[in-house]
Amino acid sequence: MPSSGIKVWGNTQLAPQRLVVKDINDTFVINVNDTEFSITLDAGSYPTSHEHFTSNFVQHVNDKLLEANCPVTAKAGGIHDDDPRTVLIFEANDISEEATMGVEGSGAEQFIGAMPYEVQPAVTEQVMLDIPASIRVKKTESTHLQTSVSVFRGSNVSIPGALVVLKYVILSRIMVRR
Repeated sequence: MPSSGIKVWGNTQLAPQRLVVKDINDTFVINVNDTEFSITLDAGSYPTSHEHFTSNFVQHVNDKLLEANCPVTAKAGGIHDDDPRTVLIFEANDISEEATMGVEGSGAEQFIGAMPYEVQPAVTEQVMLDIPASIRVKKTESTHLQTSVSVFRGSNVSIPGALVVLKYVILSRIMVRR
């Protein structure tokens, strides 16, 4: 059974002050399993803190999703590619692998982008792997270990490991989702 529903990742950075203008960028139509839910955001300016990873804009979207009884949750997410940014994510509450979701409306292009960064299918399970790594360090102040994991579905994910030093041996614990 999946542990999270299908996600639509935005591709547009949430600005420090996200401005919603009536009849310009205030509507979303979210289609979940062939049922449409329409929400209209209140005009105004909504702050987002990239340093604290919080967003009044995302909270306002969630409030409107709840009012519409839409089975979707809005979240702030981080994209860490050549252009790092905090983006809007819509995640379906239906965690079945057959769930479908689409996002349209005047707010979608401005707050998601012309094309989403990624539409991520429901995640089925989490697996913990222990991958030991031996590193010998001589006359240096610090060492950096970075692990890269390739996953099916064409993604290449870089995962920083939680490191524990035990007599010159560093163990890395990585969480991999299948």
